[in-house]
Amino acid sequence: MRLFLFDVDSTLINEEVIELIAAHAGVEKEVAQITERAMAGDLDFASSLRERVSLLSGISSDAPLQVGKRVTLTNGAVELIESIHGAGDVAAVS
Repeated sequence: MRLFLFDVDSTLINEEVIELIAAHAGVEKEVAQITERAMAGDLDFASSLRERVSLLSGISSDAPLQVGKRVTLTNGAVELIESIHGAGDVAAVS
């Protein structure tokens, strides 16, 4: 048996969930700027994550449900997971 481990954002789904939540909270531009700084190497991942999440403080408890409605699966994601399972292997996401 083999284990296949996948990232979710922009791999199994087309979106980046933190960006969807940021848009829901009205701070999409600010989160994008922090992400750009991290991608440029000006900020490490842990610091960028803390900064981005701090901007989401106080969002409504229904935000994940609202954001979840906007998530779309990547083309072929379902078939890929079915194929892995069909071969007797395991797929996991992080």
